[in-house]
Amino acid sequence: MLKVVNKEKDYLSAKEVKEQIGALSIPDWIRLKKIARVHSGNGVEPDDLIQETIARALSNVRNCPRDVDFMKFLANAMKSVAGAQRRKQRPENKADFSMDDEGKAIQIFDKGDNVLNIPQEQVIEDKKRTEKIGQRLQEVLELFKDDEPAELIIMGKEDGLSAKEIRETFDIDKKTYDTTLRRIRRTIDKHYPNGWMI
Repeated sequence: MLKVVNKEKDYLSAKEVKEQIGALSIPDWIRLKKIARVHSGNGVEPDDLIQETIARALSNVRNCPRDVDFMKFLANAMKSVAGAQRRKQRPENKADFSMDDEGKAIQIFDKGDNVLNIPQEQVIEDKKRTEKIGQRLQEVLELFKDDEPAELIIMGKEDGLSAKEIRETFDIDKKTYDTTLRRIRRTIDKHYPNGWMI
């Protein structure tokens, strides 16, 4: 059965988003700036990223669920907006296949018609592996959906940040970081005794 979402009940209205923005403290804005710096780059500036994310929240292009912390919503929205902007700016690097008479790929070309020496099986296997890793990461994040420090640490690790960068970016003290990291490892070991990576 399809769930009908009542946006007025389940999400903050534009007026409520404006109130939440007005209630942000100076430390909140500093934290947002740090988060924006993590997700910016490749032509995406931190201030532009914050501005675009807030504009989307105010226009209800990005909706903030009522049961999600507003800062967490903004952090996740910035990550999403930055990813979308980077994908727009990145030249497509799709490969084309040259087929033999039996319909099997014998050569793979990049967009510049350069022959890539990658066996078809490897291309297919790499694509499947990437999809499985993305799916597994979503499963892991689901385990910590109500644990903000854990989600932030996992997001930071996913983005390749060091422990120090994660603590500074998300304003997490060392003790909380260490405790949360142990909790993450125990939970992952419990749910994935053979290892969580594919």
